[in-house]
Amino acid sequence: MTKLQTKNSKMNAKPKKDSVTSLPNSFEEALKELEAIAAKLESGEITLNDTVELCARGRMLHDFCAAKLEEAQLTVNEIITNNDYEPIGITGSDLQKLYKSKNKIN
Repeated sequence: MTKLQTKNSKMNAKPKKDSVTSLPNSFEEALKELEAIAAKLESGEITLNDTVELCARGRMLHDFCAAKLEEAQLTVNEIITNNDYEPIGITGSDLQKLYKSKNKIN
């Protein structure tokens, strides 16, 4: 099979039915899959049914990524605030203060 035939067979391959609902293992994996979906959609070489399925998968991946980003933001907010949820300035000397604040070390 030539490279072109392999590429065309991959582009025309139908998404698996369960692929719309299966979750990726990480944000990076989801983002990579979203990029692949965008490339397939931009190629214009897929059927309408495949387009609809890819759009559904893309929406699910988008929602997954949005949730992961929100989770990361909450974690960062927790890291950069003290126990009273007041911002802690992050400088070289403040890293020790941050560590002590979060771990209650005096």
